[in-house]
Amino acid sequence: NRLSAIELKSSQADLLFSVRTINEQILFIYILLEHKSFIDRWVILQLLGYIVKICERQRDINKLNRQEIKNKTNWMENLKIQVLKQNI
Repeated sequence: NRLSAIELKSSQADLLFSVRTINEQILFIYILLEHKSFIDRWVILQLLGYIVKICERQRDINKLNRQEIKNKTNWMENLKIQVLKQNI
């Protein structure tokens, strides 16, 4: 599954794949090939911008798939429990 809505310069090639893991989670694999004629100390910000665009695109795609919180008064407690489980 390839997302093609990322605006990138013509001097680079990019591919974005999404695959499902064994746990049914979505994993994105992003491949970027770009030639730079100079050392760019801030290239990490460029890559961060691409990652943000990918996340925003995925958010827009999934807006219709939002899940409503059943117990609206106690949803924060459920979140805390999930975080604690992950940290153990």
